[in-house]
Amino acid sequence: VSNPAAPSEAGFFYELEQATDVAVVGNYAYVADGDSGLHIINVSNPAAPMEVGFHDTASEAHGVVVFGDYAYLADWDAGLQIVDVSDPAAPTEAGVHPTSWRACRPTV
Repeated sequence: VSNPAAPSEAGFFYELEQATDVAVVGNYAYVADGDSGLHIINVSNPAAPMEVGFHDTASEAHGVVVFGDYAYLADWDAGLQIVDVSDPAAPTEAGVHPTSWRACRPTV
């Protein structure tokens, strides 16, 4: 988007199933990918993005917000999933909070 009047594709990552949300922090894109969970993509080279980490979730990841070392995932029927992403190559579950209804989109 260096020229907003004529945006152009710099690169792509097509190995996702149903990307529903993305949060970009530094060199990483954190993608909520429906039934496929959380994918962490290194975007430091926009022409060649590369997946570096993955975390499967219990339900369908619909939204993601990253704050500090944690990704907060709205995981549909499973509620709020909190994932430690301090090591993007090895994300781990840090906590779960059930919700009274389907979780769609976390906000900070």
